[in-house]
Amino acid sequence: MQQQQQEEDSNEIDRISCLPDAIIHQIYSTLDTKQIFQASILSNRWRYLWKSIHTLHFNLDNYTTIDQIRRNDFVDQILFLRDEIDVEKFTFSCHGELNAARLYIWLIFILRFHVQEIILDLNLFEPFEFPEEIFGSDVKVLSLNRMGMYGIQMPSLMCNAGMIRSLELISVKFPYGDDDGELVLNCGVLKNLVLINCVISHLYMLTISPPLLENLEFRDEFDGVGYCKVKICTPCLKSVKYVGPMFDDILVEKLSSLESADLDVYRIRYYAIEKEMYAQRLMNVLTGIYNTRTLTLSLSLLKTLTKLPDIIEKLPNLLRNLKCMNLTNQWDDETCICPVASILERLPHIESLVWERTKTRHFQGDLSKRHDSCICAILEKLPPVQAHLWERKKVTWLGSTNTLDISGESLPKQYVFHCLKTIKIRNPREFGSEIKIMEFLLKRAIALKEIIISTTEEQSRDEKMLAEFCELLSELPRASSSVLIHFQ
Repeated sequence: MQQQQQEEDSNEIDRISCLPDAIIHQIYSTLDTKQIFQASILSNRWRYLWKSIHTLHFNLDNYTTIDQIRRNDFVDQILFLRDEIDVEKFTFSCHGELNAARLYIWLIFILRFHVQEIILDLNLFEPFEFPEEIFGSDVKVLSLNRMGMYGIQMPSLMCNAGMIRSLELISVKFPYGDDDGELVLNCGVLKNLVLINCVISHLYMLTISPPLLENLEFRDEFDGVGYCKVKICTPCLKSVKYVGPMFDDILVEKLSSLESADLDVYRIRYYAIEKEMYAQRLMNVLTGIYNTRTLTLSLSLLKTLTKLPDIIEKLPNLLRNLKCMNLTNQWDDETCICPVASILERLPHIESLVWERTKTRHFQGDLSKRHDSCICAILEKLPPVQAHLWERKKVTWLGSTNTLDISGESLPKQYVFHCLKTIKIRNPREFGSEIKIMEFLLKRAIALKEIIISTTEEQSRDEKMLAEFCELLSELPRASSSVLIHFQ
């Protein structure tokens, strides 16, 4: 009888209310603020906990059952009625109609809670000037993604923010420079900088020089750079990625701490710049990354290098510390084999080679088979006459993109790779350029230890294709007798 009474009392215990505040806040940190507010009815103890949460996540796209006014009022209520408790992270996403003035007020108000991280994903229907107060606050991480017709104008104070350690900007307009059109980004403690499709075409020169910067990603997929010069002088930089056209000029001071570089440098305005000038600008970039040990190249840049004899012959000195080469292949043809062989012949000290076949984007008309991912976005926007003009000009740089003679006679024969130990193939095809290039490499890589085949989930299910691909590899003649083939 007593045991039955104890079981009944145990069943009546409100276990949710007994959870420690630390656990509740941990649960809340994974939820949208609307869900947190709704959860307050589950327990009397939870009723006002939304006022003291340390993370605020607003995804207004989920608020489909209420109109814009009530949605804005809800955000007001959460922000203005909360307790004076510090906020660690503020995330705000809205792809629908958003009042810019209201957003400005929210961003200013959240600063009073010493917020450390702000992540914004916005689709604006009117111009918006980003609050300069954020760059004088306690914010250490800022990520800003702009969509829609109207831009976000960044304030000049952004360039000298004293607390920002990570800055990610997508499709925003940079501040105006001085009287000469020059702007210097020199945030004292900044370590991570990502700039994607930002507008800097109104500047004459942008200098990126944070003294502690370790990671830099610069993408310009829609030619927002224009003819602005870009200068990179960051002594602590360890990783750099640049994707975009070779615009007016890019100056890279020697990056002595650099460990990895990822380059996809192309030109959409082939008729606007001489080949010699393009080669000189590309040389400036390669000279700046001289110390990198890992280099990722797109196929378009790889082919361009082989058509620039002044650069290709200097590669052994330019990249003398290179140990790992990553090749990304977006064009679905076999024209890459000879360029790859040519590059490897000049870089015999490479120990690891990664060959990655990425998805091919398809287009209508004559441009349907071969384009790098970032050129595609621009080609889609070009009038047909200009697109075909670009295609014809490209042939003079890269040669014809029709299938080349890839027989053994067309490949270099004599060179032996004494250092190449690992080859990794990502997303292989059953019969493709991978087999041809592997045949070339296996005959010359006398120190090769392993071949790693990495597949997608879809490819992993195709056991027959993988077995046939592996069989083709195993039948190829090889200079090393200790090669292991395995899958990841």
